[in-house]
Amino acid sequence: MSEPEKPDSGYRDTLEQLNQRECWGLTGAQIDAYLEQLLPHMPTGLLAPQLEHIFRHYHTNHRLVAALRDRHSPNHEPAWCWVKHEIGRVMQFKRLEWSRDRAVEADDLVQTVQAELVRALGDYRFESSLRTWLQSVTVRRLQRFHRDGSAAKRTALPEPLEAADSQPLTWQSVEPEVLARALIDQINRVLDESGDRRLSHLFKLRIVDEQSAETIGKLFDLHPSRVRALLKLLRDLLRHDARLRTWRGEHGDPHDTDEPGL
Repeated sequence: MSEPEKPDSGYRDTLEQLNQRECWGLTGAQIDAYLEQLLPHMPTGLLAPQLEHIFRHYHTNHRLVAALRDRHSPNHEPAWCWVKHEIGRVMQFKRLEWSRDRAVEADDLVQTVQAELVRALGDYRFESSLRTWLQSVTVRRLQRFHRDGSAAKRTALPEPLEAADSQPLTWQSVEPEVLARALIDQINRVLDESGDRRLSHLFKLRIVDEQSAETIGKLFDLHPSRVRALLKLLRDLLRHDARLRTWRGEHGDPHDTDEPGL
């Protein structure tokens, strides 16, 4: 009489077949480790395509998720740097980088989302890609933030309107930080049109977040020398763009230098 099939044998068969088909090169011990991490949280009755979906996301994202969860990991800070960049990208794409409260800036919104992600990360079960899950959490948190702000504004007593300043704004009267953000927006438009999606990410990580080529290389799985080559390409692209030259001629560069730090 044959032995009864173990409950996880179908899961193992699916993972082993996927490992062979995708040429992942997982050893038996690594397959055991995958199943040990995933099985306690998997719902019952999943079909093979659903299992493959989870296994793929785990294989792609589990190291990054582990680094995010472990504050002692050497990759913890670079991983959260990537998350911060992704939050900003989602905010801009979904047009959620605004607030009715003038005291609240985009960085404050990013920190609000980061705090939500820290709380929610323990519930991430690889049922979607990490980037898709992060986008979903970001959008929900910011939509709730804006709803709460709208409710607070509706319940507040109306204040008398201030007399409008009749003097037009000039670039001399604008704070340097505002001018710098305007330049960054212009640069991002140029980079988005370049066709290489990595360039805008590189610019954000190198200039805005001030990350080293070594840290960026870990995030992009690139050798630091390759990162430096891409940064040179980025620098040359920005230096020779006619729109940026015109922009500087009209407004000046708040940093008073060509793309600092590239």
